[in-house]
Amino acid sequence: MDYGLALGIVIIIECAVILRGLVELSRSIESGLEELDGNIAQAIESIMSRFSPGGGIEAPNPIQMAIAELLKGKMQQAQESGPLTEMVRDASGKFDTPPKS
Repeated sequence: MDYGLALGIVIIIECAVILRGLVELSRSIESGLEELDGNIAQAIESIMSRFSPGGGIEAPNPIQMAIAELLKGKMQQAQESGPLTEMVRDASGKFDTPPKS
């Protein structure tokens, strides 16, 4: 009996089995991804229906909106005023006054 021929046949059969396993694994991954996609779609739909304009979100507080606008204005004013100053440390690690330019 030729052991090389028998070994070749066994290798071919093993390759076929491995290929079959990979195909099954690919199918199970695809079906899992489809199921996950469906679950995510249901979750997004549930969230959107819960927080839609007639749902559970309350109107913003006018005072909070005014404070937010004030903060935005202060931030824009700070950006327009120039670059930030860098705080330097001395040899002991304490903050030192920045040099005047």
